[in-house]
Amino acid sequence: MTEKNLLPVEVILFGRSIGSGPTVELASRAEVGGIILQSAFTSCIRVAYDVKHTAFDAFCNIKKLPKVRCPVLIIHGTRDDVVSLQHGKELFKLCRRPHRPFWVKGAQHNDIETSYFQEYCQRLQDFVWSLDPKWQLKPGTVFAL
Repeated sequence: MTEKNLLPVEVILFGRSIGSGPTVELASRAEVGGIILQSAFTSCIRVAYDVKHTAFDAFCNIKKLPKVRCPVLIIHGTRDDVVSLQHGKELFKLCRRPHRPFWVKGAQHNDIETSYFQEYCQRLQDFVWSLDPKWQLKPGTVFAL
């Protein structure tokens, strides 16, 4: 952020699946404008095993997300067979500043961006623009993937 002369509120973090761990970790320690979590898990261990408490878990989003102070958009497929939708719903309940979640009906773990492209882009744009309405009005502002 320093090299690019960005203010923390101008940074939006994105974490998908295993990438949700580092995203939540960073957002729990540093100020950012917002985070987007797609197909995120409550914890790595809880994806593999049906447990409530563990001695060690490298990415325990369920413990770190309550520390995140920025707006959070959660995106999750209703038919995700890798990280069940329940993980996304549990994370949503823990957000201090939740944005309207995007539960993608019929989506699996790896097809949200391709099979639901238009709605996906619209929901991302809505989230980004909700963070700072001025971003909508800047000439040349385009939202694209």
